[in-house]
Amino acid sequence: MARGLGVFFAASLAAIGAQALQGVDDPGGRALAARAEIMRLRARPAAFPTAEERDAILELLEDPDPGVQRAALRTLRRFVAVDAPARFRILAVFRDRSQTAAIRREAAKTLSYASADKSVRAALQEAVKAEPKVDLRAIAAKALFWQAAERDEVRRFLLDTARVAREPELKRAAVWALFLAAQHADVRDFLVELSRSDRDPLLRFEAQRSLVLKQLRRSGPGETVDPLEEE
Repeated sequence: MARGLGVFFAASLAAIGAQALQGVDDPGGRALAARAEIMRLRARPAAFPTAEERDAILELLEDPDPGVQRAALRTLRRFVAVDAPARFRILAVFRDRSQTAAIRREAAKTLSYASADKSVRAALQEAVKAEPKVDLRAIAAKALFWQAAERDEVRRFLLDTARVAREPELKRAAVWALFLAAQHADVRDFLVELSRSDRDPLLRFEAQRSLVLKQLRRSGPGETVDPLEEE
C-alpha cells in the first residue's frame, strides 16, 4: 500500500504490440511472450497508448493464462478513465460471472480508476447489492472509495451498506471505502461511534483505520498511494 502510484504506473503501463504474440500458437508460449513483452516495456515512461497498443492490451484479456489477464487489467488502470473502449471492455469482464473471481476482482480494482463514470459507478453499486459472491461485493464497495469523498449519493450508499449489510466482510468493506469521506461530519461521526461501540472487533478496527487513513492526500487516482493495491 505504501508504493507511490507514480512508480506503479511507470512500472505497469505497458504498450503491448500485437507483433509480440505473432507466431506463438500454444497457450504456454503465448503467456511467456506476453509476460516478456510486459517486462520489456515496463521501463517506458508512463504515457497514453495508441489505439493499436490499447487494442493489443485488450486482446490479452482473452489470454488463457490468468496471470497475463491480470497483468493486462493492471496495465489498463492508467488510462481506463479516459478511454471508453477500454472501460466498456473491463466492465464486461467485471460483469461476466463465467470469469474467475480473481479476474473479476482485478477488473473491479481497475474500474476504481474510472469510478467518476456513471456507468462504472452503477455497475459497482449493483454488484454490491446483488453479486452472489460476498468477496466480489466487498471489492466492488471498496472500488467506490474515491467517489465517496466527492459524491453525496455514493457516500450515502456506502453508509447504508455499512449499517444494514448482513455479511461482516461487506460491512467492513463499506467502512473501509469511507476513509476519504471521513472529512464529512456524518461519516466521521459514524466511524467514531462504530470504533467505540460495535461488537465486532474487526469492524471497530476498520473504522479506526478509516479515521486514520483520511489523512491520505486526496489528489486523485494516480497521484498518491493506491489503497486497493494490496486488497
